[in-house]
Amino acid sequence: MRVVLLARSLGSGGTERQLCNLATGLRARGHEVSVGVFYRGGSFEATLGQAGIPVWSLGKKGRWDTVGPARSLVRRLRGSGIEVLYSFLTPPNALAALLRPVLGRVRVVWGVRSCRKEPAQYGRAGRLAMALESRLSRLAHRIITNSEAARNFYVGRGFPAERTIAIPNGIDLAVFAPDGGGRAALRGQWGAGDGQVLVGMVARLDPLKDHPTFLRAAALVAQRAPEMRFVCVGEGDADYRRELESLAGQCGLTGRLRWAGGQADVAGAYRALDLHVSASCSEGFPNAVAEAMACGVPNVVTDVGDSARIVGETGQVVAPRNPAALAEAILEALARSHDPAFLRGRMEAEFSLDRMVTRTESELLGLLD
Repeated sequence: MRVVLLARSLGSGGTERQLCNLATGLRARGHEVSVGVFYRGGSFEATLGQAGIPVWSLGKKGRWDTVGPARSLVRRLRGSGIEVLYSFLTPPNALAALLRPVLGRVRVVWGVRSCRKEPAQYGRAGRLAMALESRLSRLAHRIITNSEAARNFYVGRGFPAERTIAIPNGIDLAVFAPDGGGRAALRGQWGAGDGQVLVGMVARLDPLKDHPTFLRAAALVAQRAPEMRFVCVGEGDADYRRELESLAGQCGLTGRLRWAGGQADVAGAYRALDLHVSASCSEGFPNAVAEAMACGVPNVVTDVGDSARIVGETGQVVAPRNPAALAEAILEALARSHDPAFLRGRMEAEFSLDRMVTRTESELLGLLD
């Protein structure tokens, strides 16, 4: 195949990581892959360059600049022999769909990576945008979500059910693995000494990740187990972080909780934990849950998106926005024994990177047939 993957940029988010994994996986199987972006820059550009995958820009100059990028994309694709245009997230998806009539035999594939809230929770503009997205979805030859929850959500909003499928994200098991040094050193930096249990969240500082519920649950756990330590790994808006730090102080977590910020070695961060918590109030496919399991770390998760499906029988599942239930689940999970090999085995069987690439490759080749 000759495939173009289209994205807004190649920053450090989960969608960008999955795009990079897919691009390198398809290239390793002999397909011709290039990546188009609205905006240059981003940590994954170097990774793609090292793999020999070209990255080119549509030269988008701002939010409302659409004509220039559209012309640039058409010029790039016409006469190039490109067979598949696989776009990721709403703005690239909309551009790909609108250009379908002038792209000839190019197959248009949408990548949908989130499971959003109910339309009633949006303003008028948000509801109009969602309605437009549903109409445009009928121009895509295939729509690939990264979770069953997202597929059900979008089909319920008018996406064509017969062309919308779920392919879970793939975890790079060579990177996310139980073995690896630095556990003791990192735990020491985060205030977890010998004999202390460390519970953490690895998530960007975003309201959808619901750190306030985690903080309130941590405070309840600390009342019953004062030796417990907690850490939040991830970056986000500075003002929102200050709000969360203030709440942590009000909850009595001063001295027990560390704000670790972003970590270059995310796998090492998981390995430093005794338990990983996902307190999200909205999810599609939560990469952090699967990555923690691949590192042999058990999870407590809220019942949103595909979280419960990922952990299966290996973790605790509670309703979202319920600090008391989350606290009980944390204590119960810590009282159980967990086999790291068993946790990782589930990832190897269900959510490996190779499995994701294989399923995607099969779908794209099927479109060409």
